[in-house]
Amino acid sequence: MKGRDIRTGTPKEVILTEKDTAEALEGVVIGKQTTYNNIKANILGQFGLNPTDRITNNMFNELPDQQRQLLVKASEELKDATARYNRAKDFQVLYSIPEQ
Repeated sequence: MKGRDIRTGTPKEVILTEKDTAEALEGVVIGKQTTYNNIKANILGQFGLNPTDRITNNMFNELPDQQRQLLVKASEELKDATARYNRAKDFQVLYSIPEQ
């Protein structure tokens, strides 16, 4: 697909390598990991445990529904971001800026 540079009007084609895409998504993964770790550390703190400990099934079941949903959502978002990151490392994508 052909395109033009918005500023200069010259024809332009952009190639993003798997490295470029992976680097961009890496920040998303780090953010999701931080969110998940913060939620997990808060929950473990309620049980008097360290942030590096594991949440057991019994602990999870004792949590209020809102905290369980928050933890599950953060976990799912982290898994999704990690999967996108891993897929991006394996593919080179060609992007073009569409002509106006």
